[in-house]
Amino acid sequence: MEHSVEDVIGQLSEIEAAAVRIMNAADTKKKQLSDENDLRMKQFDEEMIKKTGASVEQLKEKLNGEKESELRRLKEETDATLKNMQSRYENEHGVWSDEIVQSIVRM
Repeated sequence: MEHSVEDVIGQLSEIEAAAVRIMNAADTKKKQLSDENDLRMKQFDEEMIKKTGASVEQLKEKLNGEKESELRRLKEETDATLKNMQSRYENEHGVWSDEIVQSIVRM
C-alpha cells in the first residue's frame, strides 16, 4: 500500500476541487436564499402598503363623515338659534324700543 507522492498530490487536488465545488454550491444556494428572502420582503412590504393604504382611506372616509355630520349639526343649531333670535326680535322689538326711548328720556 504504497502511495506515491504523485498519488497523494492527485488526491489532495481532487479534495481541493471538491471543496471548491462545495463552496461554489454553497455560494449559489446562499445567493438563491438571499434572493428569495428579498422577494418575500418586497411582497410583505407591498402587502403592508396596500393594507395601510386601505386603512388610511377607511379612516379618512370615517373622519370625513363625522366632520360632515358635525357641520350639519352645527348649521342646524345655528339656524335654530338665528330663527329663535329673529322670532324674539319680531315679537319683542316694540317693547325693547319703548324701553330704550324711556331710558333716554329719563336721563
